[in-house]
Amino acid sequence: MPLRVDDAALADTEWLKQAIVAVRNIRAEMNIAPGKPLELLLRGCSKDAERRVNDNRSFLLNLARLESITVLACR
Repeated sequence: MPLRVDDAALADTEWLKQAIVAVRNIRAEMNIAPGKPLELLLRGCSKDAERRVNDNRSFLLNLARLESITVLACR
């Protein structure tokens, strides 16, 4: 029996990985300690990105070591 692939779940997982890498890259560029909690502010994101943030908030907070996530405005 062939495996079923959930393309939407794969896209969400890839987005989550890219978001975490982006936060880690910003930390490195700005010499911010990896363990220091940060406030993440998102502005001008798509509705799909807002949904992904809301659906994966706990993963983002823990894996990117964030203190909070605030979506300022979405398109």
